[in-house]
Amino acid sequence: MKKTRSQSGQALVEAVLLMAVTVSIGIMVVRFLEDKVPSLVTGPWALLSGMVECGNWSGCGPGLHPNTLERVISYKPDE
Repeated sequence: MKKTRSQSGQALVEAVLLMAVTVSIGIMVVRFLEDKVPSLVTGPWALLSGMVECGNWSGCGPGLHPNTLERVISYKPDE
């Protein structure tokens, strides 16, 4: 009986240690993802946003929007 009584708080101590390790690993994973994910998304998104916004793969800028005069297509052009 004395053996089990001396270890009555062992499970509680182990549970607290496991929670601390789990929280530490979670914080490390979140920090890693905060550092790496934006660089994985912004590179391809810059290329894709040019196609979505302006209709070309080179990105959006002055004179590249589809509504500028140089890019307007008419089905009945003046001759």
